[in-house]
Amino acid sequence: MSLYYRQFLAVGGMPEAVQTFVNNPDFRTVEKVHRSILTTYRADINQYAGKDQVLVKRVFDAIPSELAKEDKRFVLADLEKGASRRKYEDPTQWLIDAGIAYYSFNTSAFELPFETTENRKLYKLYLVDTGLLGSILLKGIQFQVLSGYISVNEGALTENYVACALSANGFSLHYYDKNSKQELDFIIEEQNKISIIEVKSGEKYKKHASLDAAIRDHADKVYRSIVLSRYNVSKKDDVLYLPLYMTFLLFP
Repeated sequence: MSLYYRQFLAVGGMPEAVQTFVNNPDFRTVEKVHRSILTTYRADINQYAGKDQVLVKRVFDAIPSELAKEDKRFVLADLEKGASRRKYEDPTQWLIDAGIAYYSFNTSAFELPFETTENRKLYKLYLVDTGLLGSILLKGIQFQVLSGYISVNEGALTENYVACALSANGFSLHYYDKNSKQELDFIIEEQNKISIIEVKSGEKYKKHASLDAAIRDHADKVYRSIVLSRYNVSKKDDVLYLPLYMTFLLFP
C-alpha cells in the first residue's frame, strides 16, 4: 500500500497521466505527460486570463516553491517587492475558479464556522495534482518519491496530497496558526466540532506540540485528532496515527 501511495504521489490523478502509467509504468513517459499538461495550463492562462495573465502565471509558477518552504504559507513579497493582496487577489482567484489551485485560509480562532474568523490575508496555495507539483519541483523527482528519499520536497508533496483529498471530500481548507506559535496543518468541521489533521513526512511524527496544546486547550471542541505519516496505524491518548495512504478512508 505504501508503494501504491508513492506511485500516486509521482503519477497524480490526471486521467492522461494515469492511463499512460497503466499502459507503460515508465515515469519518464509520465513526466512528459505532466509537462504537456503544464504547458496547456499556461496556454489557457494566456488565452483566458485577459489583462491578468502575467500575474496569474506568476502566482501559478510560485506555488511549488512556496510549498517547499517550512511553513508553506504563500507570501506575496516572494513574488515581487511591495506586492499587495489587492493586486494579486483577482489573479489568484482566477486559478481557484479554473480548478488549478486550492486556497487554505488561516484562522487564529478555534471556533466554528471557520469562515467568520478566517484571515484572508494569510493563506496557503495548493496545486490540484501532486504529479504536476512533483514535476515542477524537481525533474526526475518520481524516482526519489519511489525510493522514499525526497528530503524537504516530501513535506510539500504530502501536504498537497492531503489538501487534494480533503477538497475532493467537499471540505473547505483552513489551517490554524495562533501568533506563529501554534500551527495545525488542517482543521475541518465534523459533527459540529473541529477535527485536526496533522501531516508528518519525517520520523518524529509523534512529536506535535501544537496538536497537544490544541487538545489541551480546546478539548470540548475537538472531534478527532489525526496524524498522517508514513508509519503504521496506532493510537495514543486522544491521537490517532494513520499511514498517509489511508487519507481517502477518513471520510465515509
